[in-house]
Amino acid sequence: PRQGGGVIHETETCEVRPCDSMDCQLSEWSEWSFVNPTEEDAPQTDQWFRKRTVLVPPGVGGSDCPGGLIETKPKIRPDQPCLLGEWAFWSECDRTCGGGQKMRERSVEQAHALSDDEDGCGAEVQTMLAPCGLDPCHEAGTSDCQTSEWDEWSECSSRCGTGSKSRSRSIVSEAMFGGLPCEGPLKELARCEVSECNIVPCRWGDWSGWSDCSCKCGGGTKRRTRHVVEAPRNGGEACEPEDKEEAFPCN
Repeated sequence: PRQGGGVIHETETCEVRPCDSMDCQLSEWSEWSFVNPTEEDAPQTDQWFRKRTVLVPPGVGGSDCPGGLIETKPKIRPDQPCLLGEWAFWSECDRTCGGGQKMRERSVEQAHALSDDEDGCGAEVQTMLAPCGLDPCHEAGTSDCQTSEWDEWSECSSRCGTGSKSRSRSIVSEAMFGGLPCEGPLKELARCEVSECNIVPCRWGDWSGWSDCSCKCGGGTKRRTRHVVEAPRNGGEACEPEDKEEAFPCN
């Protein structure tokens, strides 16, 4: 038998706090607008758009971002339905990590016009964007998207009355490694008014003096003319159709 026996090592269970996981966090939906977030400069249509952004990408073990970042719906008359095609397959993600976007499109198959030059379905092709590639590229610190300062406003598009002006900015550095994406437009349009337009109607000039008679005897003609001395501007009334030349018998 062993001499001096006894326990030389003991173990007991312990409890460690579970690892934190970060779920994806999205911003609230913006208000519905006629402006397409992917085409800021495009003319407004009868299509509604709203968008949201990824505030926090999902961490290890966290839930993915649900749904898309842009939603669209037609603003059409109930008695004039718009027929839309099926959504195409999603495109490849533009980033493999650090937060990216994928896109899919669908087309208007049949539209009912609201007027001679207006389409009740809005754009002929509709686009949907969704987040993708949200895994961090590595364990380095994040880098948020950075934009430049706004340029100066452009000159007003109208020399008088109401027009529009624009300004733009650019992306200086893209978001990397799970950084926050850039928010807001890269180009803005604003209404401008230079001055009230001076409405000028058309105005005929006075008749010139009569010309000499074309014959000294035996019958001839003499003539006189007039011209438009003020063309209509800024919505002024057009000239009434009147004679520019008159002839009268003489001798």
